Amino acid sequence: MGVIRVRNANPSGHTSLFVGLLLIGLAVWTLNSFEVMKIFFTLLRDVKKLDSEQFQIASQAISLWTVILPAVMASIGANFISSWALYEKSPNPEAEHLEAIAKHLKFLERQQSETRNAEL
Repeated sequence: MGVIRVRNANPSGHTSLFVGLLLIGLAVWTLNSFEVMKIFFTLLRDVKKLDSEQFQIASQAISLWTVILPAVMASIGANFISSWALYEKSPNPEAEHLEAIAKHLKFLERQQSETRNAEL
């Protein structure tokens, strides 16, 4: 439910910035946690709680997740931050175009009403 709220949030709001920074922080924390797990598995092997085959399997799994999960979390966080930064600074060309059309329509209406008044 929280992810849906963030997805539908206005990128100019601070929610996108906060979630992006939070995801990058979680990615760093996850990377650190996986590195600690590697050390833990090495200690378990040294005290003979893990045999070499179990240590090899655990090390390969941790090595894979050490790369994948923090990278995905950090890239999603960077995406949130970049959408916040770009939305704040980019002008809205559609709004300017619509304003120009509205001004032109008002001008045409004034001309039409002046033409009608002149005919009467």
